[in-house]
Amino acid sequence: MFNPAPLIAKAGTCITHYAVIIVILLAGSSNLPSQEQTSGQPGNSRGHIPADGDLHGWSAYGGAPGGGQYSPLSRIDRDNVRELKVAWTYHSGDVSDGAGGTAVTPLEVNPILANDRLYLCTPFNRIVALDPATGAEEWSHDPGIDRKNTYSRGSYCRGVAYWSEAATGDREQVCGKRVLSGIGDGRLIAVDADTGRPCNDFGNNGHIDLNSFDYHGEGSISLTSPPAIYRDVVIVGATILDGEWANAPDGIVRGFDVRSGRELWNWNPIPEHLRDTLGGANTWAPRKEFEASGNAQKTAGRSSVAPMPGTPYVWIREILVSDLGIPCNPPPWGNLTAIDTSSGKIRWQIPFGRKPFGFGLFRSPKKWGSPNQGGPIITGGGLIFIGASIDNRFRAYDLHSGEELWSAELPAPGNATPMTYLRGESNRQFVVIAAGGYPTFETELSDAIVAFALPEDFPD
Repeated sequence: MFNPAPLIAKAGTCITHYAVIIVILLAGSSNLPSQEQTSGQPGNSRGHIPADGDLHGWSAYGGAPGGGQYSPLSRIDRDNVRELKVAWTYHSGDVSDGAGGTAVTPLEVNPILANDRLYLCTPFNRIVALDPATGAEEWSHDPGIDRKNTYSRGSYCRGVAYWSEAATGDREQVCGKRVLSGIGDGRLIAVDADTGRPCNDFGNNGHIDLNSFDYHGEGSISLTSPPAIYRDVVIVGATILDGEWANAPDGIVRGFDVRSGRELWNWNPIPEHLRDTLGGANTWAPRKEFEASGNAQKTAGRSSVAPMPGTPYVWIREILVSDLGIPCNPPPWGNLTAIDTSSGKIRWQIPFGRKPFGFGLFRSPKKWGSPNQGGPIITGGGLIFIGASIDNRFRAYDLHSGEELWSAELPAPGNATPMTYLRGESNRQFVVIAAGGYPTFETELSDAIVAFALPEDFPD
């Protein structure tokens, strides 16, 4: 089995003032700051959180409670990866290009494997449970968001979290196993992991309206990334629109009792003496879950310093391209890079992806690379799996050399982080990616979740 610890896989592009960095990094944890307010403590009975390797796969966003985007699975390796085929495709039906006033739908979800199911959320915040072997839908829960009045131009949901009671008997009770998800309108919801029905003992009949809490400043917050789970605490940050308000809401991180929904603590990343004049400090990105020591990893925030109302200017963040769709800055537009974490030296670097242009009739030379948005995973088979580019290709690279070993066409660009797991009596390894495109790059859009695997009769 290959040990990936000495390497970082990174792909990046910079188009004028727009930059995307994709990185796998084994990061250390840092102490949780002092809490602004403590309203209670979690109960003594600790819930069960799947550990690394549970269910042969992907128990939390990024692969495990600590993240990392690494899987030790090695049934798919450098010798057989060229034999990968589509095993199943799931279509949620939740896709929009913005026509009719409905929000556009970036598909950036990273599914998780828990409770013998794949769990994911759609851009319109439906929670879905799939059979991991076939991709068949088992249930879905629709929280009923306003699809024409979303928080930003797009409607996002990057993933969900799973929690269950520690005792086997308690897990079999209603909502003894829970799927938790943040909603674009600022709600945190909990549903039964077996049925998808709301957990009525959580908050107000299964949901907490975070916008009913004091975030200081003006405006509202949204939730676009999965919560983090530590024991019996569900932890959420806040998505704040950059440049929308002079004194935007503060990106307060809050912890809630996973059973009752009662707030246990909150922490404000903005220093107290600045809270009356600054807002923002976005904490939208997925959080590293707590380690055994009780320490947490925080996401960096940005203060909002670009007021919009009442100013003679407006801030628009877009990609600068020609009429043919070609980026206005010189290539390369994307590289995949492996860095030795012991020395900081580049082991290898290759152009990554190809840019379609001219109404899709042409593609840029391979040496130019492609703008990209998404993330890679590394496996114990010595492979990097990555979508990310905007040419509809899903690729596997040799982690040692950077050689492209395999690629497959997707229904739309795979601008999400893949995941992998074992399933079935033969422990068949699947690699799954959300292939929904990326509206900012003006790609085609889709609602597809695509799973790849070796043929069922492939010899071990």
